[in-house]
Amino acid sequence: MVLRGLAERPAVWDDTRSPFLPPMSRAFVKEDGPEPRPIVRHVLPPRDDPSFPEAAARALLEGARVSEVLMAEEATGHTWGDPALRPHVERILAEARAASDDRLEQVAERYLREADRRNAR
Repeated sequence: MVLRGLAERPAVWDDTRSPFLPPMSRAFVKEDGPEPRPIVRHVLPPRDDPSFPEAAARALLEGARVSEVLMAEEATGHTWGDPALRPHVERILAEARAASDDRLEQVAERYLREADRRNAR
């Protein structure tokens, strides 16, 4: 069986080329690897500490701010939009508005919308 393109191979095989794909412009090749993302560590008080729910709410919002919600959910034991954290998220939203922290305001509003959606079920 003869495959198309095999007869067109150069005499010296270049491992960077595929016999089935045309060569790609280097303009579309990312030579550097992805930027290393910082590992977010959530330092939380013990679960029986009265300050834990607020710390969990902050950890979830900070995780959402940097696109690491799953890590924050794992660290806190709460899922995104958990209605139990609603009062804390509302306070954090008020703080974000007072501080003009647009990104924190945005993720807090998203959290509250998800909490509302869950309550509507």
